[in-house]
Amino acid sequence: MPEKEECTFVLDLARNKSFKELHLDNEKYDGYFCDQCVFRRDIDIEDTMNVIVKYNTGATLSSSLNTFNAWEGYHIAFNGTKGRLKYGIQEEVSVFGDEANAR
Repeated sequence: MPEKEECTFVLDLARNKSFKELHLDNEKYDGYFCDQCVFRRDIDIEDTMNVIVKYNTGATLSSSLNTFNAWEGYHIAFNGTKGRLKYGIQEEVSVFGDEANAR
């Protein structure tokens, strides 16, 4: 990968045993190659994706995926005739470089 030397966000998954087992050792099964620089020219995945679904019952679902946010997690809400139920979670893990930098 020629971008590896220039990419400040590259994560060497082979240096971390857990990351290697979780990601690199499974690439042959799932085809997901995550040890790549997200700023490569051939990375063309959208940063934001949205969907709105209307069900036969009249219920609607809307979902938004934002891959560029500064944090990981989700918010979910159900609106009904008797009120609103909502829940959210924010992940607290960030890794830059190797496990010495993980918290």
